[in-house]
Amino acid sequence: MSVVTLFFSIKLITSDEVFYIGQHTTSGVISLLSLILILFLNKNKNILYNLPSFMNEDSLKREKIKKEIKTDEVYKYLINQIEKHELYLNDQFKLDWLANELDIKKEYISVTLIENNFDNFKMFSNYLKIKKAKELIKNGYLKNYNIEALAEASGFKATNTFYRLFKDDTGITPKMFSDNYLD
Repeated sequence: MSVVTLFFSIKLITSDEVFYIGQHTTSGVISLLSLILILFLNKNKNILYNLPSFMNEDSLKREKIKKEIKTDEVYKYLINQIEKHELYLNDQFKLDWLANELDIKKEYISVTLIENNFDNFKMFSNYLKIKKAKELIKNGYLKNYNIEALAEASGFKATNTFYRLFKDDTGITPKMFSDNYLD
């Protein structure tokens, strides 16, 4: 709408028609400023997202938690403890269980994971399990065991889920990954 108003204002100003100079000039300036503001906000979307009126209740809660904790330190601690004790291999590995096991509020874990580009806990869990599978493959696991054993050793209950997630992550199958890595 601003572009159309600006276009017609410029056309009227440059034509020989009679008009009220203040009205069309003002309209043109306002439309130009609106257009500049729209382009600026489009390039700097975080300005709008950080305004409380544009945030939902969950986002406000997440922002409050981010001020209470240092997400990078919590993330380092999470990764350290989970990998050190291979907690992701436990059948009970879920957000509530992990929060209880590490004595961290589950909201803190959730915010920390979101801040580290994980949409949810399940995505984080799958990331850790696929990472484990890659390590096993690099250590020659598939020379002695099959894909089903690899899936189980990585913490997956279903081989087809493991296979799909591994291929989504790497773009290739576990066997191809093994062949490429060990060649």
